[in-house]
Amino acid sequence: MPGAGAAPGKADLVKGHRTGYISSMVQNRFISNPAVPWVEVRRTEHSEASYKDHSHPELSVGAVTHGSTRLKVRGREELLSNDSLVIIAPHTVHSCNPHSGPRSYLMVYFADAWCHALLRELGGTAQDLRLPDWHVVKDAELFTRLTGLVEGLEKANFALQTSEQWTQFGGDLLVAATCRQHPGQAEPPQVINATKTYLSRSLEHNLTLQQLADRVGYNPYTLLRCFKKNVGLTPHEYLLNLRIAKAKELLRDGLAPAAVAAETGFVDQSHFHRTFRQFVAATPRQYQLRS
Repeated sequence: MPGAGAAPGKADLVKGHRTGYISSMVQNRFISNPAVPWVEVRRTEHSEASYKDHSHPELSVGAVTHGSTRLKVRGREELLSNDSLVIIAPHTVHSCNPHSGPRSYLMVYFADAWCHALLRELGGTAQDLRLPDWHVVKDAELFTRLTGLVEGLEKANFALQTSEQWTQFGGDLLVAATCRQHPGQAEPPQVINATKTYLSRSLEHNLTLQQLADRVGYNPYTLLRCFKKNVGLTPHEYLLNLRIAKAKELLRDGLAPAAVAAETGFVDQSHFHRTFRQFVAATPRQYQLRS
């Protein structure tokens, strides 16, 4: 499968919107989000294009969403179809070409430095940090999670939620690919308390999980897992609870819902309205006018 920067044939394509190129039959799109700068996605639909042997500097994860494709790595071939993910280590020479008719697929590229930092966090000596050249994961749950994450990547509003979801997925994928165990060490209470404190002071900020982890000195994947284990919520879910509590306070003080939405870090009033109802079972105005 081609790299994220591979140029489609000019004769077949016309310029689409800012995330890709569109033709009458084949659609190639490139998707990214500033909340997860270490992730880039290429989405290709209805393609019969063939590619020469090539490699990528990133960790590549491929998922065939329709049809089938032939993966070739170092002279070995494997047929890939729905519900299978292929993980290809950085700089591994490979090619993915159609098996019979057009196929649709996703290619997700995780920055090598991000993967290496997470592998180091998962444990092992320096020699153990290298991924296998390639690994096929037949896991319907991971496949479904990946396709869902790609669908939501462009529409994501909250940086913390987006970065949590991709960090969790990327970590789980590396664990599956390397047969490692999730880090199980107990985390000191001060780390959890420091995270809670920083979140309570960041209601209006659209921070990422990486920014939060840097603040408390932990790897994002480890922080996400230990926070959920100790608190019962992810950092994003905990932050939403804090925002709703603050919103109720401001509404009781008579502040207009639109101003409350801005004060508590919601993207717009409609998102504030929807989230408030999920937590309180009433709209912000209904809560403000309660008898």
